[in-house]
Amino acid sequence: MSRTCLWRAAAAVVATTILLTMAPPAGADSATDEARVLSLIQQVRTSVGAPTLRVDATLTSVARDWAAKMARDGFITHNVGVGSRVSASKLSENVGMGPSIDVVHQGFLNSSGHRANMVDTGVNAVGVGVAWANGTVYVVQDFGQLNGTPAPPANRPPAVPTQLSPANNAVLRTTPTQASARYSDPDGHAGRIYFAVVDEKGTVIRQAWSPTVCSGCVATVTFAAVPDGFYWLSTVANDGVASSPVPTPPMFTVDRTVPKPPASLTRSGTRVTGVYSDPDGVAGWLYVYVFDAKGAVVNQGWTARVCSGCTATYTLPALGRGTYHLYAFAYDGLLSPLAGPTSFGV
Repeated sequence: MSRTCLWRAAAAVVATTILLTMAPPAGADSATDEARVLSLIQQVRTSVGAPTLRVDATLTSVARDWAAKMARDGFITHNVGVGSRVSASKLSENVGMGPSIDVVHQGFLNSSGHRANMVDTGVNAVGVGVAWANGTVYVVQDFGQLNGTPAPPANRPPAVPTQLSPANNAVLRTTPTQASARYSDPDGHAGRIYFAVVDEKGTVIRQAWSPTVCSGCVATVTFAAVPDGFYWLSTVANDGVASSPVPTPPMFTVDRTVPKPPASLTRSGTRVTGVYSDPDGVAGWLYVYVFDAKGAVVNQGWTARVCSGCTATYTLPALGRGTYHLYAFAYDGLLSPLAGPTSFGV
């Protein structure tokens, strides 16, 4: 089988260079430094739910040799010969230089390509080399999917969050300060859920990321209290690599006080009017019923939404001669007592 070297996008051809010089650290030890680099790599992978990498002796030898060469040369460049020494279906490499291990690591994190190499689920092994020269540390990270070991499946995005609360047209009598949803990922990766409370104008009034939770676990966030009104709870899950689809957000209502029964409920011609009012000041609707003399409903329907203290209007269809009775209730998420009857004749 031919040896193929697959370099990860621009990360494999652009090195992170930190041109800083300082005195050599006291007691610098390559083995300790390599262990530090390996620990940082595994921490990053764990934080996004990627499996930890095994340390491969051949990759380590290649990385050490290249780190030593860069230290002698005084500059960094990629080792295009890795594929001649390692049998792998995929290879990628990070090289960097700087005043300390942690500074170089932060440089890798700040580069999307280098970070992608560290969290790549398509590799299963790593080798690290560290060398010091003139107060500067040279770091090599070689990643590989070694032949003979099947590659893990490509990352699949987490599922749409489920079991949202508050949601599903819930009417809450107390203002919510928490939201929760279940996170799940087909790869079993841990992840987080983003919560956004959106008002009727489409404005995000509350937002927060949940802590990281396991696949199948419920994530909960706390935010400032929400005033009375109608809202949507939008969520999206993320496993550190990809985001879930964004579902149609379910609606919920916050309403601590029932609106008052419609006042001044009258009919003139084909127009029925009534005053809507709510102790919380939340806008709402009137629902109108028209009964005939036998008690049968001959017409019913919603008015347009109006402000608290405003008059709502409902248009009647043509009615035959007779006596009719009007009833109505107000609604802002909670129902008022029924108002009526107001009787009229045609």
